Amino acid sequence: MDIQGTPAGSAAIIRAAGVVISRTSGGRREFAVIHRPHRADWTLPKGKLDPGETWPIAAVREVLEETGIIVTLGAPLPSQHYTLDAAPKEVRYWRSAHVSGEFVPNAEADELRWLASTQARELLSYGADRELVAAVEVEAAEDLVPLIVIRHAHAGDRATWTGADNGRRPLSPRGRTQLPAIEAITRAYGVTAILTSPASRCVQTVEALKEGLQWQENPWLYEGQDVTARGFRALLEESLAAEEPLAICTHGDLAPWLASHLGANIPHVRKGGVFIAWHRRGSNEGIAHEYYDTYPENLA
Repeated sequence: MDIQGTPAGSAAIIRAAGVVISRTSGGRREFAVIHRPHRADWTLPKGKLDPGETWPIAAVREVLEETGIIVTLGAPLPSQHYTLDAAPKEVRYWRSAHVSGEFVPNAEADELRWLASTQARELLSYGADRELVAAVEVEAAEDLVPLIVIRHAHAGDRATWTGADNGRRPLSPRGRTQLPAIEAITRAYGVTAILTSPASRCVQTVEALKEGLQWQENPWLYEGQDVTARGFRALLEESLAAEEPLAICTHGDLAPWLASHLGANIPHVRKGGVFIAWHRRGSNEGIAHEYYDTYPENLA
């Protein structure tokens, strides 16, 4: 499954994002189903993308606003496509990886029930929602872990850099406008550790994530590395063996190489682009892929 982020304002399509929230209680899987009083239906938490949002940011925000529950995203689920009030609509869903907090009734959702799969499907008002619950129940993806690969944000033109050490070339003002989206996307997947090239432009790209996370600068992530070298292969194997979500920040040669190595069909990883490969620990076979552009003009 390859998912590439589409700008929220790029077409006359209603775009929304949501999460199939589940937990294990008493040895069984339970699903969160919400009641919307304004529509008098039972459904899964979801909502429209705000201007300037990518899909995963919207999914986490909408769950919090509709339920008071904080989620980190698990592996993506098939998107839904349908027509609403004569307009095409696309809704992208994720599994939930971690769930915390308690339901808070509000104008959007006045009741939440935790139900077993069969009960949830009986209560849900829409067939597409029932299919999503069934997919999570049958195809649980707890053994998948995300490797998040970030190409550093915009850092100006290499040819006009007057410094002697290209590794010290900093982010440009344009690149700094990408940082909020890069940080929010990365946090949406519950990243616990960061590996970054020591180049200033890479360190600055992920610096906002440094506090509270494991952090390491690794020279094998600097541009121009031999991907067949023992040191690079060891780093790659260690990254793929990580038990928790890991983010890597690197350059324009290694970011697309990693995407291709993990089986993604991404023609070009732009500066500030965020690529997520869902894989089984220790395997470089990507089961699902996501890619998001973070240039502000593409998030209008």
